[in-house]
Parts: sequence; C-alpha cells; structure tokens
Amino acid sequence: MVFLKNQPPELTSISTNVDTTKKDSQKLLVKVSANGAIDPDGVITSYIWYYTTESDKEPQNIQITQKPEITFVLPNITEKYFFWVILEDNDGARTNSTNNSNEQV
Repeated sequence: MVFLKNQPPELTSISTNVDTTKKDSQKLLVKVSANGAIDPDGVITSYIWYYTTESDKEPQNIQITQKPEITFVLPNITEKYFFWVILEDNDGARTNSTNNSNEQV
C-alpha cells in the first residue's frame, strides 16, 4: 500500500481594496482576497481571516469563510492594518500567509 504525503495549500499573495464609496469618518470597508489559493492534492475547505495593527500584533476579528475573499468593516483610524489568512485543506494541512501580508492605511 502506498501512502502519499499531504501537500499543504498554496497562496501567491493577499490583496486589499478599500471601498471608497462607503468610506466615512467612522468606518472603512476593506475587501481582502487570497490570490492564487490552491491545494495541489485536494481542496481548500476554509479560509481563516484576521488582521493586526501597528500597535496591536494580536489577531483581531477572526472570521472563517469558504471563499478566497472577505470584507472587513474597520474603524477609520490613522493606523496601518495588516491582513492575514490561514488556508486549511481537506486533510487538515494549513498554510499561513505570514510572508504574504498586505497593509492598508
């Protein structure tokens, strides 16, 4: 019997897009996308999203989706946001976007 080693999901980059039509003094709407997200030997079953800020490195607003994109509603503050995603496949392997973070002011 041959057992194949599970290959973790792969990610090219993360991109962000601020919805300027809904931007105001209180909030920002930021669409975050996982670009090039694939699992070479299965399927990605969940995308675990969160962000950090310059002053707070702890994960904030953790959300799980089954699609490679999410929209965050964020306080409109003068701090940089850093967005992250963890991809999980059907065999439980995870890939973190640690080297693919993107920031938004």
